[in-house]
Amino acid sequence: MATLTFYGGVKEIGGNKILLEDSGKRIWFDFGMSFGQASLYFAEFLQPKKFNGVIDYLKTKLLPSLDDMCGFYRGDYLAHCDMKVEEKPSYDAVFLSHAHADHSSYIHFIRHDIPIYASKITKQILYAIEVTSGTGLTDYTNYTETFQIKPKQKGDGYTRVRGEAARSPRNFTAFEESAGSVKFGDIGVEAIPVNHSLPGACGYIIHTSRGAIVYTGDLRFHGYGGKLTQKFV
Repeated sequence: MATLTFYGGVKEIGGNKILLEDSGKRIWFDFGMSFGQASLYFAEFLQPKKFNGVIDYLKTKLLPSLDDMCGFYRGDYLAHCDMKVEEKPSYDAVFLSHAHADHSSYIHFIRHDIPIYASKITKQILYAIEVTSGTGLTDYTNYTETFQIKPKQKGDGYTRVRGEAARSPRNFTAFEESAGSVKFGDIGVEAIPVNHSLPGACGYIIHTSRGAIVYTGDLRFHGYGGKLTQKFV
């Protein structure tokens, strides 16, 4: 039986975090920042501290609670906070509709072994943000192990593992406009390009045990790519 659970994007603009469960498979559609919730606690020069791992984000309800998200969040942050790290992921994939922060920015917090799917342009935009941002919270296409230490090469004690030694590519699949359907057991996810203010946006048709579910993401009918949205509809 197919079910949908909304962890964001309800009665607000953005912050989309939508979980589809069907036939033993668990798939996310978008995992973005809620601007409204973030503004209750933070401002431009007052942001969550990276050295607190996921704690600031959980306490302020920017991220869904651990009780709901077993086997989803990245292990280095959980271990740093003395939280349980599951051996294997409990989710099958995350599909992104586009690269705006309110739809994609919190993929930084997910495990490196959970597959991420998005259009080729969306991946390129996320990579550009990743390499130009100074926040240290943009592990979108790569995954940088944080809080990892190793013995010093000279002398006693330990040092942080940094740079390329701590970085590895995420399990990120970028598809072209005619990607066809990605299968997860009996579920088929079909990506279709739509028009939005950011290039690379797409909507999804998800074929489930209860029929088709359509996720539009953000779209518009006007603008240079209005025909894409018309075709999607």
